[in-house]
Amino acid sequence: MITLKIYLDGEFKQKIKLLRDVETLGRSRSATLRLTDSKISGAHAQIKRTPQGVVIKDLGSSNGTFVNEKRIDEHVLKLSDRIRLGKIGLKVYSIDPVVTEAKATTKKKKKKGKVLEIKNNTDGKFNCDGPTEVVAVVKKK
Repeated sequence: MITLKIYLDGEFKQKIKLLRDVETLGRSRSATLRLTDSKISGAHAQIKRTPQGVVIKDLGSSNGTFVNEKRIDEHVLKLSDRIRLGKIGLKVYSIDPVVTEAKATTKKKKKKGKVLEIKNNTDGKFNCDGPTEVVAVVKKK
């Protein structure tokens, strides 16, 4: 698990916990952390647990993914790292070093998850409406 603090235009908005082994950040409705700033791509970046640690990877976004103000393709996250996607800032607040494996099951199970929606209003100001309940399907390995 990784905990992030979300900042909009430098102002703290919310602390969130990412519980999945793979999280997608972007504007798309399929993103697990939905960020609706116009400078953010549909599938902008991915945060993934690996044996090396928690890694953020740019998914070929138009405007780039930045960690500590350096544009990255892939980066192993550390405490206090600052991530920037468009006008949205994320700060790594805590990292659980345990990497867990999803267990295969004989049936598909549904698991409730949360998607945080951050909307850019027409006046250019941001509005944080999350978290919103969604249903995600846990896939077999």
